[in-house]
Amino acid sequence: MIIFKGENFQKAWVPQDMDKNWTWTSNSKGWTCDIITLEWITHVFDPETRIKANGKQRALVCDGHGSHVQPEVLRFCIDNNISLLLMAPHSSHLCQPLDVGIFSPLKTYMNAELDKIMRYGISNIKKFEWADAYRLARPKAMTEANIKSAFRTAGLIPLNRRKVLVRMPGFNEADDKSDSDEEINDAPAPVEAHPFTQIPSTPSRINPALLNQANAALIANIEGGIFDTPTRKFIPKLVAAAEYNSAQVVVSNHQIEAKDRILTKRREHATGIRSVLKGKHVVLTEELYTEVKACKDATRAKKASADRKGAKNTSVEAMEITEVIEEA
Repeated sequence: MIIFKGENFQKAWVPQDMDKNWTWTSNSKGWTCDIITLEWITHVFDPETRIKANGKQRALVCDGHGSHVQPEVLRFCIDNNISLLLMAPHSSHLCQPLDVGIFSPLKTYMNAELDKIMRYGISNIKKFEWADAYRLARPKAMTEANIKSAFRTAGLIPLNRRKVLVRMPGFNEADDKSDSDEEINDAPAPVEAHPFTQIPSTPSRINPALLNQANAALIANIEGGIFDTPTRKFIPKLVAAAEYNSAQVVVSNHQIEAKDRILTKRREHATGIRSVLKGKHVVLTEELYTEVKACKDATRAKKASADRKGAKNTSVEAMEITEVIEEA
């Protein structure tokens, strides 16, 4: 279920080629609430897990958010053989697989998808564009390998409470009665200090400041006749960076065209009678009539709101002019 921020959900927020099985809703905060949680458990969780459970008890693990423990949710869980398990307060970053191993790569892939729009100077992302980016990023992050790794890191499968305990403040080895011999190395990986080693192989990830430092070190090595292994490894990175920057210049020449395509897609996706009737040649169905009427009503309401706002501004300006004349 995707929760948008907005008082009233609009179909225009959903990409046209989105999977029809997804569930969409909205509220003023863009966050779950009592109504949405009850809707999710009854229309998403229950039907998606009932057949697989085959009559056996199901477990639903949640944090302590108020909407998760409302009476209606508890009643539904009791009546449908669902065990509602609550995590300890402030522990989801340690115990919840999504927090442990999924959200980080998901954020990376989301940024990559949104960058395809923002790189052309378009900073205001539309809701349907965000949803489309999520559609593309989700399967890349929620792979079988990532999911298994997340459950393993959270100490769930295989069961290993030490995975969580060693990350808790004030953990004492003497208090750990776990039978697991598995150890976790929490020591941070050493950071190479040499300028050459701080330059990644991927040109798009190169920090300009670090590149300047590495270039200065390279010039110093050339002048000193030093061509050691770090120097030889850095030179291909420098060449790749130069080629990348050259390609960026070429790409920038196509920004206007790409931006126009994005804006055209927005116009095509926008609500309105033309978008509803696009590709339609026979306009005789009740469903189409309902959609057209809804678009027209929305347009009229928007125009009426703008007219009221304009009339109010005009009235204020007239009063100000009158006051000026009276003072004169």
